Amino acid sequence: MSQRIGIGAVFDEEDFRQYNTIFQEGLANSKLPMQNKVYVNAVSTFLDSSTSIYTSFLALCQTVDNLDIRAFLVVGRQETIQRTSLVARHLGIPVLAYTTESLVERHVQVCLHTF
Repeated sequence: MSQRIGIGAVFDEEDFRQYNTIFQEGLANSKLPMQNKVYVNAVSTFLDSSTSIYTSFLALCQTVDNLDIRAFLVVGRQETIQRTSLVARHLGIPVLAYTTESLVERHVQVCLHTF
């Protein structure tokens, strides 16, 4: 029996095309489905930093509505990571994030939420 899981990706608007292509191709070329009968649904969106935080929350919620998202990958500015983490926390979805800001020390952030 096969299993379908969802992985969400959030990028900054200006980097969306480039990062989304890499994300989609990476999952398409994965050997995971053949080895484990697990099929990954890749869902991606971008956040526009010029919009309000409320608009960002609505956009993220609409992206994941009725999907079985198991994790978020976020590559972007600190603001994008924080907005995504706030939504994911309430949905119980873990976040793996990497900041692209040169003023911030570049590192991977893992946000696991337990309720």
